[in-house]
Amino acid sequence: MSMKAYIVENGKPILQETAKKGNVQVKAVGINRADVFYLSGKYPFFGLEFAGIDEAVKRVAGLVNGGAYAEYVQAENLLEIPENMDFEDAVCIIEALATAYYNLVELCKLQKGEKVLIHGGGGGIGATLIQLAKLLGAEVFATAGKPQKLEVIKRAGGIPINYKEQDFAENKYDVIVDVVGADYFNRNIDALNKGGRLALIGFISGAKAQANLGPILVKHLSVFGSTTSGLDEKKKAKLMKDIEPYFEKIKPFKDKVFGFDGVPEALQYMKEYKNAGKVVVRV
Repeated sequence: MSMKAYIVENGKPILQETAKKGNVQVKAVGINRADVFYLSGKYPFFGLEFAGIDEAVKRVAGLVNGGAYAEYVQAENLLEIPENMDFEDAVCIIEALATAYYNLVELCKLQKGEKVLIHGGGGGIGATLIQLAKLLGAEVFATAGKPQKLEVIKRAGGIPINYKEQDFAENKYDVIVDVVGADYFNRNIDALNKGGRLALIGFISGAKAQANLGPILVKHLSVFGSTTSGLDEKKKAKLMKDIEPYFEKIKPFKDKVFGFDGVPEALQYMKEYKNAGKVVVRV
């Protein structure tokens, strides 16, 4: 028995027939910035999150180190989808929540009452980071440059900062989560309070920065870099268990849904930063 799945050749996703394999029938896939990076050789995995039906006929969502753009996927550490949530909403949340929890809680040890800055707050992961930080009792600010993305920040519960008009470094923060990378690195360091923590989860502006190490030392700062796809299965199992209580508490911010044949168009849409919220593929 065969199935359809995407492979990437010369930086382009191609849909092909292949032998059926996997324990979950995929119903929806979440598009991530990492998938766009993969097409240009800047990330090791393609297709990170999915929702579907497992062999026990349960509705589930999960994470994989590549291979989610397929009709079937092999995966462990699955979360059962709540009754009031559909497949598309589930993929708006699962990877973003895992990333948000791992960075805010596991790495940055966010405390109630602390001040947080989220860069790229108008995307799917940004909206989830804002919501989780609010649930954890933080005061949350987030940057974006387009009206529709600033509106997502407001709806998610954050205080929007239009980076085209305001300097985010005018304020000071205890925790910063950054998807921008090189262009913001030194400004992030300047904007952190003593004992502050910076979590790097992307590098849209580039991966190489010339850093001023002085403030990092003097202010006792911590700088983390992470990807949930790089975690081993034991850590991933713990992470999935940890995020389960928050799964129903996070509101999905869905921007646009593409059909399975439209994966190339969906990735281009993401590449051009047209989304305000999560981009989803219906399988």
